[in-house]
Amino acid sequence: MATILIVDDSRFMRLALKAIVEAAGYDVVGEARNGNDAIKLYRELNPTVITLDIMMESMDGFAALKVLMQEVPKPTVVIISAHKNTTTVANAKALGAAGFINKPFNPQDITRTIKRVCAQRA
Repeated sequence: MATILIVDDSRFMRLALKAIVEAAGYDVVGEARNGNDAIKLYRELNPTVITLDIMMESMDGFAALKVLMQEVPKPTVVIISAHKNTTTVANAKALGAAGFINKPFNPQDITRTIKRVCAQRA
């Protein structure tokens, strides 16, 4: 089963995502509050999928995504953000994000997207 690293500056959002992902049968191997921590945990844990917020302190999601896409192996990243517009989505995809989910979301959006990106990895 896929392993998930959840990255969001909001503790509430991390807890909500963790509950959704675990209820779907995935294993949450780590949580981070900013891009710097996400990069460190990716290197330590090598999760199957990273859920990544954009607006965070210290290092935002776009800066983290740029660094993460230089890692070997490249991670599968799903952006989960309230800042959805055509430019933001285009930037995320251009940087290598495998998916984009707009906040607020429903649990089915999360599980459906994770299932899809995991299938694309296989």
